[in-house]
Amino acid sequence: MIKRGAPSKAASALSKARENIPEKRLYDDESPSTNEPAVFSSPVILRLEERFRSGQRQLHRDIVEQIVHLGGILQEAKPHLGKNYNAWLKRLGISVRTAFNYEGVTAISESNAELVRDYAVLGANKWYMLVHVRPDKLTTVLDGDEKRKAEMEQMSESEFAAFLKPYVKRKRKPTPTVEQRSNGFRNKCKSWRPQIKEFSDYIAEHLDDDLPVEMLEEFMKLKEVVDEFELLLASREVLPA
Repeated sequence: MIKRGAPSKAASALSKARENIPEKRLYDDESPSTNEPAVFSSPVILRLEERFRSGQRQLHRDIVEQIVHLGGILQEAKPHLGKNYNAWLKRLGISVRTAFNYEGVTAISESNAELVRDYAVLGANKWYMLVHVRPDKLTTVLDGDEKRKAEMEQMSESEFAAFLKPYVKRKRKPTPTVEQRSNGFRNKCKSWRPQIKEFSDYIAEHLDDDLPVEMLEEFMKLKEVVDEFELLLASREVLPA
């Protein structure tokens, strides 16, 4: 008998085989310490990489600046459009979700423009995620630490989402109204009624049998509750028939 938690012979053999596979290198000059081609560390490539990243950061700043601008336009238009707002968004060629993101970044900028400017280098997609952070936690996440900012720049979107998870607003399920609760229970009563009638007929046919007392008591309680609720609906007309 194999002990719980112990690896099988096949799993042990597979693990051992994997250990014996020689490390594969993509390039002949690959550095053994970093698993990157040695050319990545050459002065020319490092300078070009820095130039690229500098341009990329400026691009992110420009995009976030435009998002704030566009979000402001959407905010200004919304009161004039009323229920036609979503149709207008479709006319503009953007989704409701995109508009929500634009307006969310704009709202943050209106309350703390300096924060948005300082962290615009994170780019649009990460700012769309930041829109969902609880307002009281935003400055905790974006605390001004340059090292932490650099780390956030290097994070993938999935890594950034995981990083933000403790600070994101929790979605609350809508609380059912009294009418919704009543309607739900009424539907249950309707589904129970045929079963109650069927069991009532069964009891009538087996009165002489030794039926379990507890079962009969539970059934009568259920029948009373259903009867009382249906009478309440009929007398007060809580819901339409």
